[in-house]
Amino acid sequence: MVLKKIKKRLSIEDQENIIGYTFLLLVAVLPFAMILAPIAMVIFVLAVLWFRTRTGFWRLERNQYFLPFYFYYLFAVFGLFYSFELGIEYRRIASQLPMLLLPFCISLAQINEKHLVQAKKVFVWSCFVFCIFGFLSLFYQFIVNHEHRFNYNFVQRSMHHFHYPYDALYINVAYVFLLTETSLKKHRDWISAAFLIFIFLSGVRMGIFTFLLISFIYFLSSYKTILTRAFFLKAFVVLALAFIGINSSKYAKDKLFDTLSSVGLGTSDYVSDIGERYHQISLRTKMWESSVDLIKEKPILGFGPNGSQSFLEEHYLKKGYVGLTGLNSHNQFLTTALNHGLIGLLLLLSIFFTVGYMVFRNRDIQGIWCIMVLFLSFLTESVLVRQKGVFLFAIVISIFALASSKKKINQKD
Repeated sequence: MVLKKIKKRLSIEDQENIIGYTFLLLVAVLPFAMILAPIAMVIFVLAVLWFRTRTGFWRLERNQYFLPFYFYYLFAVFGLFYSFELGIEYRRIASQLPMLLLPFCISLAQINEKHLVQAKKVFVWSCFVFCIFGFLSLFYQFIVNHEHRFNYNFVQRSMHHFHYPYDALYINVAYVFLLTETSLKKHRDWISAAFLIFIFLSGVRMGIFTFLLISFIYFLSSYKTILTRAFFLKAFVVLALAFIGINSSKYAKDKLFDTLSSVGLGTSDYVSDIGERYHQISLRTKMWESSVDLIKEKPILGFGPNGSQSFLEEHYLKKGYVGLTGLNSHNQFLTTALNHGLIGLLLLLSIFFTVGYMVFRNRDIQGIWCIMVLFLSFLTESVLVRQKGVFLFAIVISIFALASSKKKINQKD
C-alpha cells in the first residue's frame, strides 16, 4: 500500500528519472566486479516493471528491433530439451538471461534521449576509472614486488583487470562513445591516452587492432578539423608512449611481433623463445578447425546451451592437440553454432543485421562503429560465454535498437 501511494504521488517525469538513474547505475558498474551488474540489473528491472505502464508496449514498432533477442533466448531454452542428456538445468541458460531481460526492459522503459546520452558518458567515465585502477594496481605491484618486475607477464598479472579480451572490448566501445559524443570533446585527449595505454599493455591483439581501426576511421572522417600543430604533437606523444609501453612489456612486444610475423612481415626473429610458445596464433586455428569439425556433426541444432565444451575438449585430444583443455572455440559465431546449431547462428546474426540495417539507414555513425567493434570481437573471442560479455552486448545493441524504434514511431506519428 505504501509503495502504491508513493507511485501515485510521483509525476511521470519523476518516474522516468528513477528509471533513468537505475539504468545509469547499471551502466556505471559494468566494467567492474561481475557481481555488481546482476544486482544493478535487478534494481533496473524492478524499477521498470513498477513504474512503466505497458500501454502501447506490444506495438510492433516498439519491439521489432528487439525480437531477435527474444527469439535467440527462447531458442536457447528450447535447447535444454533436445540436449536433455546434459541435464535440464537453469544454470545452462542462466548466463544468457540478460539477453532476454535487458532488451525487454529497455524496450518497455522507453528511456528518454537525455538518459541515453548520460549513460554513454557514464560508461566512458567508468571505463576510464577502471583503467586508472589498473594503472594504480600495476604501480603498487611494481613497488611491493620490485624484484619480480622483469617476469615475463608481470605487467599483465599486476594490472587490475577482469579478463583482458573483455576489458579491451569495453574500452573500445567506450572509445567510440568518447569520439562521437560532443559533450566529451574537451576530455578526449587524456581519456584516449589512458585507453590506449591500457589496451597496449593488455596485449590483446584484436583489442589493439580495433582501437587503431577506430582511430584511423575517425581521422579520415575528421582530418580537416584535427590536422593542427597540436595534433602532430599529441600524435608524437601517443606513439612515444605506445613504443615505451611495448618495449617495457616483453609479453605485449612478443604478441605484436608474433602477429606481424603471422601476416608475413618477417618479425619472427624479434619474438622471444617463451613468446613463441606463449602466443602462437596457430592455437586459435586449431580451436577453429576443431569447432568446424564438431559443427558438421550436429549442424542444425547443435549440442544445446553450454553443451559443446566437453565434446570440443574430446575432439582436441582426438586430433592430438595438447594444452587446449578448458578452452572454447574463441569465436562467438562458432561457439553459437556449436551450442545452438545453424539456427542459433542465424538468430545471432539477425540481431546484428536488424539493428545494423537501421543504424546504416539512419546514418548513425556511433551505432555503426559500435556494431563493428562488437562484430570484430566476436571473431576472436566467445564473448557471450560469460555474463560480462552478455551484459555489454545486450545493453549496447538495445540502446541503438531503442533509438531506431523511437525514430520510426516519430516518423509515423
